[in-house]
Amino acid sequence: SEELRRIYGERSAVAKAELSVLLTYKNAVETDDVIGITFTSGTTKDPKPVMLSHYNVLNNARQFAARMHVGHEENDVLLAPLPLFHSSGMTGMLCFSLVAGIPTVILRRFTANDALRAIERYHVTVLMAVPSMLELMACSYNEEEFDISSLRIGQTSGAGISAGKLQRIIETLG
Repeated sequence: SEELRRIYGERSAVAKAELSVLLTYKNAVETDDVIGITFTSGTTKDPKPVMLSHYNVLNNARQFAARMHVGHEENDVLLAPLPLFHSSGMTGMLCFSLVAGIPTVILRRFTANDALRAIERYHVTVLMAVPSMLELMACSYNEEEFDISSLRIGQTSGAGISAGKLQRIIETLG
């Protein structure tokens, strides 16, 4: 496609050689082809495999980017604290950042202090985390120790959270 040529056209000879391979694979993939199988406990609490199609994953990532207005700012950076084997990690963070075209800081292992340090060090603007991670970050936050003023938007899912707890997190982390 013209977009792939535009992206890879100015790159190294290796990238140019790989362009034809990428185009071959791109043309072989249908939107309803399975991109991955993740496990979810959903409402039953028993893990079960879920097949996600290319359309599912990319459409979900596009919707996240559009609703959060991410990728429009030159300086957007995502902090990815969730495991990438999880559906939210793969779709909600990894594919989201690729679709939005923003750099991503991936934490090898989550700790609240590591997440807060990463926000400061990499000027993270976008955060996606489960409520328990956000609560730990809010409890660990000390404005004299961490500068998280770059953070402009966050999203949480994966568990319920009371309005009161969410309000305290927003007041603490911004």
